Amino acid sequence: MEEIKIQNFKDIAAYKNKLKDKKWLASVSFDISKMQMPTLRIVGSNLHSSLNYNLMQAFCILQDEIYRSFAEYKYGKRNKRCLSEDEKISLEILVEVKEGSTILTLLLPHLVQSGMKLLANVTGNDIFRNEALIIAANVFVDFLCVSIDKSLEKEKSEKTQSKEKYKKETSKVQFWKLFNRTKTIETIECDGKDITKIIETLTK
Repeated sequence: MEEIKIQNFKDIAAYKNKLKDKKWLASVSFDISKMQMPTLRIVGSNLHSSLNYNLMQAFCILQDEIYRSFAEYKYGKRNKRCLSEDEKISLEILVEVKEGSTILTLLLPHLVQSGMKLLANVTGNDIFRNEALIIAANVFVDFLCVSIDKSLEKEKSEKTQSKEKYKKETSKVQFWKLFNRTKTIETIECDGKDITKIIETLTK
């Protein structure tokens, strides 16, 4: 089995076009032992290693997008009700909160834990793990690696944009709008990059 070394979620997301190749998915494994998890640092008054209601809601949106994206890939419908309870459990994210105003590390404990014992019990195959990692990685990259080029106004102006693509983009904007509702936030950093101004542009 080919082993692919992964440094971050962008590396996994690069394999999105391989999702239709079941033979390939069964023949590879991702070495994620040195992978850096996405980290958000939120600086502001009254943020001391804590999450308020708005921020908790934001991560519920991110979780739902992972569910819907996987349901669309596997069942052809962006509806999380298509997923089994085992699939939902395997795709769950964990938000680890640390000191430093508030530092958030996003984890996929059931997909990246050492040995994959729990996932093996839940799904019984490596293809699911590879599929789920690639789907989750794409959502993380789409939501967190924001840029001015992905502003909502640009997306709205594209006449060829599908209804589903617009819904997905709207979910991302809703995610960041919930951060902006926390008025005490001064800066937002993603993996060390200050994205405060980008988020302001994205959510206008």
